[in-house]
Amino acid sequence: MGWVAPQISALKPFHYYAATEYLKYIAYPKALDINYDWRDFSYENEQDNLAEVSRFMNADDPDLRAFKQAGGKMLILHGWSDATIPAYATIDWYEKVEEFMAQNKENVRDFARLFLLPGVVHCGIEGPGPSTFDALAALENWVVGGVAPDSLLTKKEDQTGTVIRTQPVFPYPLAVKYDDKGDINKASSFYADDD
Repeated sequence: MGWVAPQISALKPFHYYAATEYLKYIAYPKALDINYDWRDFSYENEQDNLAEVSRFMNADDPDLRAFKQAGGKMLILHGWSDATIPAYATIDWYEKVEEFMAQNKENVRDFARLFLLPGVVHCGIEGPGPSTFDALAALENWVVGGVAPDSLLTKKEDQTGTVIRTQPVFPYPLAVKYDDKGDINKASSFYADDD
């Protein structure tokens, strides 16, 4: 997995660059000194300096009323094997959206659905899970046809593009479960579980 553990020994892991370069060039209104040392960073001391950029970079506001009222539909996709951003952070945000919208008499599942993808890493790159799926068609069916997706069919392909595994995923809080008897590489061997 070259993006997490580089294949070139002179490179550092992706997470190092994500943190250091983000702090130097994105997190603050003005770029930091090129020799900035991330070890000097203290969130408690930097909150005020980070606030300006945080206002438009943070994606954690649970108030999606304007989005819903504008007719928006959203599919949120997150891989369970994402080492960059934990899936539980997305689940936490989604549950806050559900809570906020419920307080405003809105059902989040009417316009936003979270799908958690087993074995899929950040952006679906090189993970062991089935990370190929047509989320755009599902979103178009929802927006144009009014049919909210109750599942997505995911596929795992080999290096030649041949599909070697299919598996459904279901909207949170449903989880995909193996039926303990069918072919583990076929979507028909899985079902939605609400435990």
